[in-house]
Amino acid sequence: MGRTMRDSNIRQKILAAAMEALAEKNYAGVSMNSIAESCGITKPTIYYYFKSKRGLFTALARMVWEDLKDIVRNEISSGRTLRESLCRIAERFLETPLTEPRRAKVHLAFAWDPNLRTLLPSLRDEMTEMHSLLTRLFELGVERGEISPATDMDLSCRIFASVIHAYLARGIYGFDSREHKPSPGEIVDVLLQGLAGCGAKEER
Repeated sequence: MGRTMRDSNIRQKILAAAMEALAEKNYAGVSMNSIAESCGITKPTIYYYFKSKRGLFTALARMVWEDLKDIVRNEISSGRTLRESLCRIAERFLETPLTEPRRAKVHLAFAWDPNLRTLLPSLRDEMTEMHSLLTRLFELGVERGEISPATDMDLSCRIFASVIHAYLARGIYGFDSREHKPSPGEIVDVLLQGLAGCGAKEER
């Protein structure tokens, strides 16, 4: 029991250090020596837990995306309307530059950096699963009559994800002083008003 707990603590410490490193540098610039030093361990200890640099960052990607997918899974099972769920998802994602700035930067790197997707093939699987979960959320909206069955689910999910990532980047790197910072509700309403052209039911 004690050894298992110790192993888990060391593993989490290494993942946290890897997240901090990737938030400051690109993948190629991250040094395994610096991660080891920040954890107070040797580089071979990292390889004992993760086998390789790629293995470490694959595990980090899985951890980050699993947390994000859990947000959507909770909304799928919540019974809330599509609008309410999308607003809650947007709010959770967009608050991270303030509450967890390093995690926000790493999330954006995993979502946008094509080099990381090439180096870490499992990233595609994580993103595909997230897309499937968002699609299920929209399907529930159709089943409840909140949006039209003619809605293009794939396109709607991609638009939602793209807009959220765009404003996540703004939150990380700053808004222009003249730029309006929309609320999660404003973002979602623009999307749903567009879908209303396909016969969406207005939410009361």
